[in-house]
Amino acid sequence: MDLVRTGSKQLIREINEALVVQEIRARGMASRTDLVRATGLSGPTVSTVVGRLLQGGLLVERETGAPTGGRPPVMLAIRPEAGYVIGIKLTDRRVIGVLADLTGAVTATCAVSLGAKDSESVCADIAVAAQMLTPAAAGRPILGLGAGLAGIVDSESGVVRRATFFDWIDIPLGDEIAARTGIPVVVDNDVNTLVVAEQLWGAGRGTSDFVLASVGRGVGMGLVLGDRLHRGAYGGAGEFGHIKVTGGGLCECGAHGCLESLVGEPALLRAIGSAGFPQLKIDDAADRARKGDETLRTVFGAVGTALGRALATVVDIVDPDRVALAGEGMRYHDLFLTQCRTALQDNVFGSVRRLDLIVVQSDDTAWARGAASLILGTLFRPHLHHGDSQTPSLISRFTG
Repeated sequence: MDLVRTGSKQLIREINEALVVQEIRARGMASRTDLVRATGLSGPTVSTVVGRLLQGGLLVERETGAPTGGRPPVMLAIRPEAGYVIGIKLTDRRVIGVLADLTGAVTATCAVSLGAKDSESVCADIAVAAQMLTPAAAGRPILGLGAGLAGIVDSESGVVRRATFFDWIDIPLGDEIAARTGIPVVVDNDVNTLVVAEQLWGAGRGTSDFVLASVGRGVGMGLVLGDRLHRGAYGGAGEFGHIKVTGGGLCECGAHGCLESLVGEPALLRAIGSAGFPQLKIDDAADRARKGDETLRTVFGAVGTALGRALATVVDIVDPDRVALAGEGMRYHDLFLTQCRTALQDNVFGSVRRLDLIVVQSDDTAWARGAASLILGTLFRPHLHHGDSQTPSLISRFTG
């Protein structure tokens, strides 16, 4: 009974600490009074938690609040340089890495070309990227590494069930990276990492239900439902490119009728060739379309129509507050966005509101920053699972 009671007290302490830190993180800065109102904790409890976090160095005090007739209130903020996290975006050719502080601000970047594509070699390249970034932490602790890649990923176990660009099935990538780097690791689908970044700092900020579709070589989707990233039971949620649509042909996955066979860049390149321009690359075709080539404008417009119809199905199912488009395909979004918006609005069932699309222009660094944020999100949670050494509570590092 004493063990249960002790464990319960420790869990309550960690939950209270997490509530305080998450509220400060969401606001940027908060006073003790703000924290009492927002968390529902008592004043003495907030004071005790804040005292521990200040003593441990995770929080700092700043007298920047607006005065209310007397001394300006003391505001609390996370100390950015108290620790750092690494984010990795893994493409079919490169490892893109960032070092981010505890607020998610990127302080260093790097890129490493992949050698061989077996998981052992790729993990070695990721370790090289981590070594390149470490000096920028200036001796402060590296608290974790988040990695994102295309495919079906069980983020709880760190196992890649199926990798889009690699011949991997059931690879324990998280454990392999951790063994190479000695750093706690979280692995997720790469679109999920971008969604995390957009939820914190971009198009998804301030909403609890948000859909982001990524269009490029592949077609993916990230879902935030009820303010939580939705991964599904086995990490397979968001395989938007492989829903079956009318007119879809043979997909790179081997199936017929996938949306990706109409919207992905390999499909777009084939459509450009079939339209009479087999020599043109996508960017060259986009330039000609912008200059008025109606045949090519029709080709790009068809991408938007197919994408909008498929998005309407998703909207009918999950009823998001916002819909965003991202990925490499946004470099020519001006050629299909109107058709996509029209098809989305025309095909949503019973909609009484105007749905619009937010275009997210994101480079590989933004995706890697999202991967770093996976670690921040994990480490700012209370330590709910006894014996979970893979992702220890960050707060416990500063409160003992």
